[in-house]
Amino acid sequence: MPDFDGFVLIEMIRARNPVAHIIVSTVHDEIWTLRKLLAREVNAIIYKSGEGSEIITAIEEILNGNNYYCKEVHKALKAAGDNSLHTSARELEVLYHISQGKTSREIAAAMFVTENTVEAHRKSLFSKLGAVNVADLIVKAIDKGYIKKSGIIR
Repeated sequence: MPDFDGFVLIEMIRARNPVAHIIVSTVHDEIWTLRKLLAREVNAIIYKSGEGSEIITAIEEILNGNNYYCKEVHKALKAAGDNSLHTSARELEVLYHISQGKTSREIAAAMFVTENTVEAHRKSLFSKLGAVNVADLIVKAIDKGYIKKSGIIR
């Protein structure tokens, strides 16, 4: 989709139908792209360079109540040291605010949630990234591709 951001499209679909099944066929194999797709809870990711039959496999898996990610996606995630604990879109939003130096109170106000909700997201981020403090969290988030040195990847 050369003239439209696929991530925005996914968010628009989710806004209209939160339980819609979404299959993404992409040429992009960067780890940050995969993480963004997983954070948006797409049901399948296949590469356009893969076998044409993979789309059928993806549809069958989704109809059986499963998600489907092609072998190359699994390899890329494994190489990046990922496991099944992916950050959610809200956690990424909290991570962005943390990277901007905001306090939990400031983050809560910006996201229109309670401080307790922000603290829960913070705790989850620390656990998922294995961080011991905010500086470690930011370094690990950069290393894993969740944020760029210049800012969050959206």
